[in-house]
Amino acid sequence: ITIGWWLIQNYIDHKDAFYFITETAKIYDQFNTAGFLQKLVQYPVFVFYTAPLTAVFSFKIIYESFKGKEFTL
Repeated sequence: ITIGWWLIQNYIDHKDAFYFITETAKIYDQFNTAGFLQKLVQYPVFVFYTAPLTAVFSFKIIYESFKGKEFTL
């Protein structure tokens, strides 16, 4: 669910579901091995760790807000 959510948000915001990947790839294109290492390490860490973790925290806050009817940040 979280991976899909990030892809949808990227598409809505930037008209490109893989905006994060294309923009960060531009940064590392000037380096020889950094681009490869980025794709090997950064993308999987983001997709399988960072995105789900931040989504879980977000859903927790949203749930608690609706449960307690506290609509503050």
